[in-house]
Amino acid sequence: MFSKIIFDYEIKEKIGENTFTEVFLGSKPGLDKKLSLVMLKPHWYDEEHVRIDFLAHANILAQLRHPRIIEVFDIGEKDGRLFMVTEHMPHGSLRQLLEKPNIRLTRTQVAGLIEEVAAALDYMHTYTSESLQSAVYGNLTPENILLGQDLKDPNKLHAKLSNNGRWLKPEDLNDTGIILPANNPEYISPEEAADHPLTPFSDQYSLGILAYELLAGQTPFHGESAVTIYRKHKNQAPAPPSTFNGDLTVAIDEAVLRALQKSPSSRYENCSQFARALRAAVEVMAEKEFNLFLEQARIAMEIRDVEAGISALDGAIRIKPNSIEVKSLAHSLKNLERATNFYKEACDSFAKAQQMARSIREEEPDYPDKDHLLTKLVPPPVSFLKIIRKNSRVALMTFFISIGFAVVAGMATIIYSETAGSQTFRSTIVAIDRTSTPTFAPATPYTLTPAVTPQQ
Repeated sequence: MFSKIIFDYEIKEKIGENTFTEVFLGSKPGLDKKLSLVMLKPHWYDEEHVRIDFLAHANILAQLRHPRIIEVFDIGEKDGRLFMVTEHMPHGSLRQLLEKPNIRLTRTQVAGLIEEVAAALDYMHTYTSESLQSAVYGNLTPENILLGQDLKDPNKLHAKLSNNGRWLKPEDLNDTGIILPANNPEYISPEEAADHPLTPFSDQYSLGILAYELLAGQTPFHGESAVTIYRKHKNQAPAPPSTFNGDLTVAIDEAVLRALQKSPSSRYENCSQFARALRAAVEVMAEKEFNLFLEQARIAMEIRDVEAGISALDGAIRIKPNSIEVKSLAHSLKNLERATNFYKEACDSFAKAQQMARSIREEEPDYPDKDHLLTKLVPPPVSFLKIIRKNSRVALMTFFISIGFAVVAGMATIIYSETAGSQTFRSTIVAIDRTSTPTFAPATPYTLTPAVTPQQ
């Protein structure tokens, strides 16, 4: 790190640069405030059109007063070197945030960021003064969106447009002598790719590309050269963002794709209208997810799964941190978590008490136990005699039960046999009776024998 006085400012370290400028962290002696000094690189000193453009867009930026546009405090030239002093944004650019590992903005965060940038762009597009009748930013990329801390919520970051836009006035749009080329062709509009004049709709298209990247994880068009990417911007329809992020809905796709229409007249009326459409689509999806998280949290509490309940409730809190339902479930879940922890502690204590009771039994089998605590924790072993008695009783009962079953089975067999035999005998008689052929015999005359006297 170095420190020196230049332009009456103390320069401490370089914090960024682009094709035309480099940015240093600085301060002004006697002023307890960090500043950013933007200086034109030395090898552009002799390029008059670059110098004119630098001063032109610095003066445009200095006129604008909006909470989402970086503020300019000073503009000047010393020893042939142009400089601009702006407020310092301590959290760097949006690009630096996205390049951090495991960082991905939520859909709600994306919608909020797009709203902030859209408000700045619309303010710029409609700004009117004696020297300025609206302007076009013309270079909207993640590198040119700076992040600062929200004064109302320290855990929330807010976005501001940096001084790296081209800040073009309508009368300058056809004057290619002072229009600097865009730094990144992935964010330019179809009209810019076709060398047509830029308009506020061009900024809206770039804002749509930014929203696409934040939601899908990548920009819609890539190529080996800028010319290839220009051609895709002009002729190729982008794939829906949900192609690369399955968590997105059709409504979110439609909101983003309208801002990316090839014809400016097919886009939204302004950037804020696009931001509202995106916000509405995100909120509908967020409401469904919120209700799903709540249901998962309730189910987890019913089955006393604390970890699943905490996970589901965290998802709901990210969507609606101030919801009464979330606060109520969080309170109930906290009670369940405490009860679960107490139960685990009780189980651990009980296991330790059992282990201590076993140790007492082993060392002093006859240790007095007037309160029967040892008996409850570790019942004394059953004696061999009791085992024999118990087994004898079981064997004797089994014997008598077996005899009883045998007697009943025998009687049933006898009864069945007799009944079956009787039925068989009857069936035989009936069969004989039905099948025998009757024989007719004539009547025999009645004769009396001498020795028998017929009774009267």
